[in-house]
Amino acid sequence: MRLESLLPPSEVSVLAGASGAGKSTLLLQFLQAWLGGQPFLDVPPPTTAVTYLAGDRSIQSLRHRAVDVGVDLDAIPHASLVDDPDIDIERFRVDPLSLLCGLLDKLKGPLFIVDPLIVFLGVDLNRYNLVAPQLIQLNRFCQRRGYTVLGTHHTTKARSDFSFLRPQDRISGSSALSAFTSTQLALTSPDEVQHNIPLLESAARLDVISHLAAPETHWLSRNAKGLF
Repeated sequence: MRLESLLPPSEVSVLAGASGAGKSTLLLQFLQAWLGGQPFLDVPPPTTAVTYLAGDRSIQSLRHRAVDVGVDLDAIPHASLVDDPDIDIERFRVDPLSLLCGLLDKLKGPLFIVDPLIVFLGVDLNRYNLVAPQLIQLNRFCQRRGYTVLGTHHTTKARSDFSFLRPQDRISGSSALSAFTSTQLALTSPDEVQHNIPLLESAARLDVISHLAAPETHWLSRNAKGLF
């Protein structure tokens, strides 16, 4: 898949998965390959800079995982709400989306990973009429600035008594999170996957739903370090 199909330029996309599914690890593996000029999952590296904005963890915590992946975090522009004392927490409480836009301008990008995105929306994620305007505003901002954003989000954990008909339906909160994002990447851990294929019993599933390309499904194994 071309990078432009995976992450349409100047738009907002989302990578969703349950807690512990490996979202941050997967992102760091993309970065590790791209920094070396190599593709990852057949997606070629971007020609522009990538910036990592951590919303709910310290850079030190992220650095521990980066070491496991083998990526030099200092080679990537990055910031963290937890670590940076210059970030106005009161502004975060009052207007987190405006704060996000200011941080993106400061970090420059133009390709941003925002992990997670939801902390910057500042609204009840189950209310469509509140989520939609925030995502529309963020998409408009990205269009004006030429920024491309991939934000992480949580999925609804799979239950044994039913399965979701479409991977994107697992994205927790309002359907506006699917409606107003360009590509949805849904990462499902092995214990949540329901199938009858023995060879895939320990494989995670990554579904890529893009409005610019046909849907793709990747089956990903993990090693002892939890790397895909």
